[in-house]
Amino acid sequence: MLIARELISRYGHAGRKLLMQFLKASTKLANSVNRIKFLLNCRRCKVVPRCLNYQLHLNMDNYISSRELEKVIFKHKIRILSILVADAKRTNATLKKKKRFLIAKMVETFSGEDFDRVKDFVDTKVLKVFTNTKL
Repeated sequence: MLIARELISRYGHAGRKLLMQFLKASTKLANSVNRIKFLLNCRRCKVVPRCLNYQLHLNMDNYISSRELEKVIFKHKIRILSILVADAKRTNATLKKKKRFLIAKMVETFSGEDFDRVKDFVDTKVLKVFTNTKL
């Protein structure tokens, strides 16, 4: 990464570390946004994602009882999906806060031109990640 080497020469390893933290937080935020969209679409369409696609095997002789149990399990999976959405939103908020903190730190550390180059570099990388993890 050419930009990282330039930052090391101008700002030392602290500048490179700041770049890498910002890149990591931005990438995680892009993944988090896609995860929220995916989980909300699953919940809206009442589709159970693969991570919740577990089977509960109980020996039921009656078809009606077995069907009622399947409905209850499905409802619980949808509730768990709602908990996953809430967790992803909390993670998203934390990542946004961390990203704002890192931007403020970069503004005070880097020159205006270097900050713009770092921001463009990270935005390009994050757009690739966002597009690749998108539905």
